[in-house]
Amino acid sequence: MVSPSDYAPRAERVTRAAQPSPAPAPAAPAVADPVADPVPVTLEAPAPAPAPSRPAVSAPSAPVERPSEIAARHPARRALVADDSMVARIFLGRMLERRGYIVETVGTGAAMWEELRRGPWSLVCADFAMPDSHGGPHVERLLDFRANCREPFTLVLLTRDDEEDLVSRDAGAALLLRKPFETFALDQLIGPHVPDPAGDLE
Repeated sequence: MVSPSDYAPRAERVTRAAQPSPAPAPAAPAVADPVADPVPVTLEAPAPAPAPSRPAVSAPSAPVERPSEIAARHPARRALVADDSMVARIFLGRMLERRGYIVETVGTGAAMWEELRRGPWSLVCADFAMPDSHGGPHVERLLDFRANCREPFTLVLLTRDDEEDLVSRDAGAALLLRKPFETFALDQLIGPHVPDPAGDLE
């Protein structure tokens, strides 16, 4: 005869078999070993910083020299023509330029005295009669200025007639150039009195 206890283990076994088996635990994610399996890292060189922009600077322009500043470096070529006649200034100025002078021209006595003080000059051609400076006192003042300036110059009086010649000579002037000007008369007049400028300029 079979006792109920004989069925207990079987029932237990059946019950245990009927129970579902637990689901397997999910696998843990693989963790890379930084020592055993290093990950290559690519380093990119940083882009060069842009150079700071500089404001455009224009080249300095060469200073412009006035004729008197150029002539001052070579006084043997520097001539001043003072005459109230524009035609006379232009004509005589061109004659002197062709002979190697750097010429400045003025049309009044006041302008003439201003330029004379800015010397040195090698040659001064002054009209005998200008509206604000003329006659014997004009000639005497020119001669006195020449005698007392640091670098004396050759003085030529520009005359129109015999009367102006006489007054000029009585005042002490030695070199007279009669109007209208003639080339050979100018050469004969200033040639022996003005140093030869040849070779002065570089």
